[in-house]
Amino acid sequence: MKQRVDWGKNNRIILHEVLPLDTPFSIIIGVSSICNFKCNYCIHSLSNKELRKINFNLNIMNYNLYTKIIDDTNKFPNKIKSLQFLKDGEQLINRRLPEMIKYAKQSNKFEKIELITNGVLLTEDLNLQLINAGLDTIRISLQGLNKKKYHEISKVDIDFDKFISIIKHFYDNSKINNKNCKVHLKMINIGIDNEKDMEIFNDICDEYSIQYVIPYFTNVNYNNKYDNDLYGNKSKTVNICSRPFMSLYISSDGNIMPCCREDNKNLIIGNIKNESLYNIWNGKLLKNFRILQLKNKRFEHVICKDCCLPDTITTNEDNLDNHSKKLLTKYGEK
Repeated sequence: MKQRVDWGKNNRIILHEVLPLDTPFSIIIGVSSICNFKCNYCIHSLSNKELRKINFNLNIMNYNLYTKIIDDTNKFPNKIKSLQFLKDGEQLINRRLPEMIKYAKQSNKFEKIELITNGVLLTEDLNLQLINAGLDTIRISLQGLNKKKYHEISKVDIDFDKFISIIKHFYDNSKINNKNCKVHLKMINIGIDNEKDMEIFNDICDEYSIQYVIPYFTNVNYNNKYDNDLYGNKSKTVNICSRPFMSLYISSDGNIMPCCREDNKNLIIGNIKNESLYNIWNGKLLKNFRILQLKNKRFEHVICKDCCLPDTITTNEDNLDNHSKKLLTKYGEK
């Protein structure tokens, strides 16, 4: 059976030792906030009417807006460790995604380029476009091991055998002509009864992971009480969110946030349409947000107080709780 990994836990730097960063470790972009799934643990389980009520915008990112983001990264002194196409929706809905990947690859500003997708929109032609564009990792989020489970979780009907065939086509072609795009398959824990059942993917991936449902979205009604972290362990309270110290998150309409929560006015620290990515990273709004975290005021923030992410995704390497005094000095606070 292929190797199981804990996605996001490997090869991490001890964060407090390298802060403050002159260049973010990662840029996370949502080139589509629209999704073709309605997974019962996701914000997209809500109706479009309900999404509008919470000011969740359904957009496709404009290509020129995207290229400005990539061009802006040239102002950072170092390479960015990863560019991730991920935030808020199904990224393959943006038909210009292969062009976007190619543009980022040619910029030579990113150590790796990653796509997170449910994979159902993949075709043989699109597979080749993504691989040839220079994609380094495709992470396909699986919702079950059969058509019935997919419908139960995501409210969609898929041809499961065809889906497997398309993933195999991607995997087979990702290793030829000097291409080396890693295929990572991620299964949600409620979509699988026995880990051994993952053996059906043995010949079509490089590695796999199992991630657990966490109560991520405050507007989604979670029927069960979850006290686990993303990896299935018991979650632990973390006072300082590490995300704003190492990453920038950009929504499909250009809003920039310090974390991966949905596009919220209380978290927006700028917009790429009229500001420089470099200036936002080094700007007053983000600095103040970091200092709020370091002063252990996470639970006083209107959004952060109800967010489970620090408690469920923070690795030991990223935990800043015991280093706030030293870091406050580094960020200009006495």
